[in-house]
Amino acid sequence: MLRDYRVFLGQPTSGFREVHANPPFLLIAGVMSAGLIIGSSVLIPRIGLGAFVVLVVTGQDHS
Repeated sequence: MLRDYRVFLGQPTSGFREVHANPPFLLIAGVMSAGLIIGSSVLIPRIGLGAFVVLVVTGQDHS
């Protein structure tokens, strides 16, 4: 996992060289989260916050 707290301690970091060591689902989750943020910034002004929240909640799979 990305546990690179060395940035806050002022120590050198490995950058993106160790990205492949992370499980693929973490990378996919990051892309999906970015999509949700970008999508919400486009949709909320068009349909309103209440309708957006309804869409997000009803779109969740509870199986």
